[in-house]
Amino acid sequence: FILATHMHYDHSGNFLPIINDRDISIKRAFIKRYNANSTSDIDSEAWGNLDTYNKIIEALNQKQIPLIQDLSSEDFTFGDFTMRFFNTETPVELQTGENNNSVGVRVTKGSRSAFLAADFTNRDGFEMIYAEEIGDIDLLKIGHHGYFGSSSPDFLRTLKPEIAICTNYIGKIYPNVKWNLTMYAQAPVYATFDNNGIIAAFTDDGEIKLINEQMKNLSLDKKNFKNTLEAFKIDDISQYNPRVGNNLLAGKDYYYLGFADEQMTDVMRQTL
Repeated sequence: FILATHMHYDHSGNFLPIINDRDISIKRAFIKRYNANSTSDIDSEAWGNLDTYNKIIEALNQKQIPLIQDLSSEDFTFGDFTMRFFNTETPVELQTGENNNSVGVRVTKGSRSAFLAADFTNRDGFEMIYAEEIGDIDLLKIGHHGYFGSSSPDFLRTLKPEIAICTNYIGKIYPNVKWNLTMYAQAPVYATFDNNGIIAAFTDDGEIKLINEQMKNLSLDKKNFKNTLEAFKIDDISQYNPRVGNNLLAGKDYYYLGFADEQMTDVMRQTL
């Protein structure tokens, strides 16, 4: 099946070539009904959400692919996995932008689970509406590419991820999000761009392995947390918005979780 988490084209824009590819068989498509009342002006004008939605629906209908728009929030079986959708109906208080329409997915196999957070952020309290229902997980696909507002402290305390993956460059994760992932989750973080894509494989012996050419079947393990601390050292601070939060101190040569390197080391020792 395919799931359009929401109608921003960086999440759903490539569905058309997938739907129209003769070598790809799609048995069903999950797509929430488009609600113009829950989108912002920038969603409508800059992102073209409705146009993306209409083109996807038209392509599905032409290929006669079953379309499910009343998404269930109950568990369902998909092969060896148990899956569950979250935010299948956007609460009225969240109808302030397309990101808040995002459908999150919890994936479970045996004792291991992952949460794919689409563009979840804590704007309007979005994350915490569903955090308790999501519960403890092993792997978090970070919401909203690690940009401002995602992965709030309370959200991470509730989910307790052992590892995190971000669909972005490691250097573009916002400083406050890096801080939360480091201090509250203490989870190693890997970015898809820096690793040329990442596959999270649930094995039959109860492990989650990250697979690509660079990782060589890296097992989910807290000891890899040190890799994250090194990865968060970047050379260019100009990409960060200086308004992102308080107490952000630039290091002389690089930015490190929003703190100068020496200060960060001291904080890490005291906290961990």
